[in-house]
Amino acid sequence: MLAIYLFTSATFCSFILEESLQCYGFGVMSLVMNDDWDMLREELPKYQAFHDTCQGIHYIATVLNPLTGYYFQLYFDADQRKIDIWNRQIERHDSRFRETVAGEVRKVSTNGDGTAIIAIDTGSVVQNVYIPFPEIITLPEPGELVQLECATKYIRGSHRLELVRMKV
Repeated sequence: MLAIYLFTSATFCSFILEESLQCYGFGVMSLVMNDDWDMLREELPKYQAFHDTCQGIHYIATVLNPLTGYYFQLYFDADQRKIDIWNRQIERHDSRFRETVAGEVRKVSTNGDGTAIIAIDTGSVVQNVYIPFPEIITLPEPGELVQLECATKYIRGSHRLELVRMKV
């Protein structure tokens, strides 16, 4: 009776771990499907850490029931390959759609839609850089010299630069 209890408990534990990774993976997959590369870049290390934690618990469950542990391990291996693919997609995207804007801040304004715009004089042209969540960063003052790493976005047919990282 004890052996049956341990085998079924270990199997159920691995099943719940696999299901929780699937649920989290669906959320991350929505970022991939919506081309939200910046949020994916932030979320993927958290997903990797969650995967590693679940796999560690799974190893313990596999000791208790090696028969089903082997098959659940196949899922964990596939999930790791999926994470690796997403990391490569981010690297490929970043190399193609990143641009650095450096210069003097001319104007900083907040829009009614909750975004902010920094107008940067690069010496030859004034570039507008959008900030989707201005409340989470310290906005520069006019006259400051900044270097901004920006993501190229195409929203409703128009091209715009969104802030990824700022160096003052």
